[in-house]
Amino acid sequence: MNKLFKNATMIRTKMNFILVNAIVIMMAVVAVYNYYESKDNLLASVENKMYSDLKLGDAYIDAQFPGEWKIVDGDLHKGDLNVVGDTAIVDNIKELTNGNLASIFQDRTRISTNIVDDGERALNTEISSEVADVVIGEKTRYIGTATVVGEEAVAVYEPIFDANDNVIGIWSTAVPVAPYLDILNEGLWAEIAINVFLALFTIVIIS
Repeated sequence: MNKLFKNATMIRTKMNFILVNAIVIMMAVVAVYNYYESKDNLLASVENKMYSDLKLGDAYIDAQFPGEWKIVDGDLHKGDLNVVGDTAIVDNIKELTNGNLASIFQDRTRISTNIVDDGERALNTEISSEVADVVIGEKTRYIGTATVVGEEAVAVYEPIFDANDNVIGIWSTAVPVAPYLDILNEGLWAEIAINVFLALFTIVIIS
């Protein structure tokens, strides 16, 4: 009788162990799936925000600095404003959009920005070839994830055309991805911890 009881106990223990592992794995898979679904939805929402901010920025630039985009004496101008090294446009766009990064490029080179790297504005840096191929090569907008001064961001890049429909520059606005992913990561680990606790609690109840 004792042997049968011990065998039954061992079998039940093994079954509980297998059940716990199966439940934990299943819940972890669900949590990871939810994480990536949430990540995709979040990035899509941020992209929509970037598109809206782009339109807001376009309206601000045209209202405050009327005139054509053009190259004058080798420098990019908006109307009478020499944009090279200017901070008015990018800093005001930052204010209008609650902190967005903003940059203006002449061809592929960043000539105006509110991005600060090591205490200085990140001027004279180059846009990535991936973005340049779309915005300059195909003369169309790029929206999605991109590396902005070494940091992953959701960004939108808009071609700047002169009066002859030539792409002479780019203006962009972006937000870093890291803060959003940090929130998602915290939620993922919290969900996994709760699921593990519930799994163990369930096993204790049914044992």
